[in-house]
Amino acid sequence: MQSKWKFFVAAFIVSVVSVLFHRRHDERSTPVLDKTAQMSRQKVEKFLTSIEENTEPDPSVPVSDGTRQKLTRAFDFMIQARHSLHRDEERHSILSKLMRDPHAVDAAAKYLQDPLLVREHFADKQAEARIFSIDLLAERAKTGDTLPLKETTRHVAHELSSLEKMDPGRRRDLEDLIGAFVQIEKDTALDDLDRTVSELGYHPSLREPFIVGISIALQGTYPKEEIIKRLEQAGIEVFRKERQG
Repeated sequence: MQSKWKFFVAAFIVSVVSVLFHRRHDERSTPVLDKTAQMSRQKVEKFLTSIEENTEPDPSVPVSDGTRQKLTRAFDFMIQARHSLHRDEERHSILSKLMRDPHAVDAAAKYLQDPLLVREHFADKQAEARIFSIDLLAERAKTGDTLPLKETTRHVAHELSSLEKMDPGRRRDLEDLIGAFVQIEKDTALDDLDRTVSELGYHPSLREPFIVGISIALQGTYPKEEIIKRLEQAGIEVFRKERQG
């Protein structure tokens, strides 16, 4: 009996010590987290100030040097921020700043529409540049201006529908563009999905990218059977094996 009592007392002491340790640890770590968040904000604010200058576009080139340099610096900043504790906040701050610049939005659309141009301007970083360009158009679309995103999606769809073999990278661009549009316009897009996919440039040869893009947008919101039903209502055939998958 005495040994059991000692055991319970020892267990109680260990529990109390553990609670006190974690509480003190949390008290010490909270200021550290607050400090890193503050440093992150200061870093982003400093960078945003450095790209505030607005340069007039040069009509003789698709993307002016000033806009190109601004986007290059912004994309590099976001690449470096991948390992930041506050990467999501930093990325959102950069995109929110850029999407208010019509020249930057126009350049993002052109980079997605012209594979040669984005390769010329970004070389081995062109894949990242395309991803960030999609994010920038999506950020702009969230304000209600969906036209750049919609027109770019339609342009890429029309380009790919004319090819015998799709480039995997361009196909992924189309899937992400479709997903971004449907996600943002979810309420209205699903009410009339056949009109939506038509506006986005749907063609029977693009069945797979449209299924993937729309499914990405609706994942976690609708069950798979509902997604299949809506796709079929929009005239997108879904094979039996996908229905069973």
